[in-house]
Amino acid sequence: IDHWEQIWIGTIGGWVIRSIDKFSAGDFDGDGQDELLCFQNVSGAWVSVFHFDSLYPTDPWQYFWTNMGSGYIGNWYIVSGDVIEPGYFYDSTYSSLMCIRNKSFTKALHQRFLTNVWSWSQIWSNNSYIGSWALSSVDNYYVGDFSGDGIDELLCAQVTVGDSDWMKLLQYNSLWDTLWTNNGQSGYAGINPYRGLLHVGNFD
Repeated sequence: IDHWEQIWIGTIGGWVIRSIDKFSAGDFDGDGQDELLCFQNVSGAWVSVFHFDSLYPTDPWQYFWTNMGSGYIGNWYIVSGDVIEPGYFYDSTYSSLMCIRNKSFTKALHQRFLTNVWSWSQIWSNNSYIGSWALSSVDNYYVGDFSGDGIDELLCAQVTVGDSDWMKLLQYNSLWDTLWTNNGQSGYAGINPYRGLLHVGNFD
């Protein structure tokens, strides 16, 4: 197959798409297929997760979970600007969520979805740091399996107009361990100049 084939067009289940929406994918139940996480980038956000099921051709996006507009994902109350990133941080068979607030009152929370109780469970949290990384309003975050071990790492990068921005690659193992850092050196490892416009993928 050398082309893109459309398999669906239309609405995402009961989700009303708006300009404040953000979307990301992750296998939250460990069934080998990704679900779609939809959340509003506002305080008190509505959040829903949908599973694509071709057995329902008129409406293949079926509800997996929703917060019914409560503003919460588990213990995390969403405010505008929060970073919510799925990844295989904890296990190679299912995605968990990193929720990060890097402005005003900084904090981070790592949690996973438990299908037996149909809710989110906290794995780790901190009010100022992710491992040795101090949360800041100038940070960007990227998720990927940089080490090739089947577990995702979290790449933290400062994004300023300066030439001495820090970058750290962190992996979760009960705590967040540092696998690599540029020590704030400009151009170290060849990627520092592009820290604000990185795209992560299994390119090789």
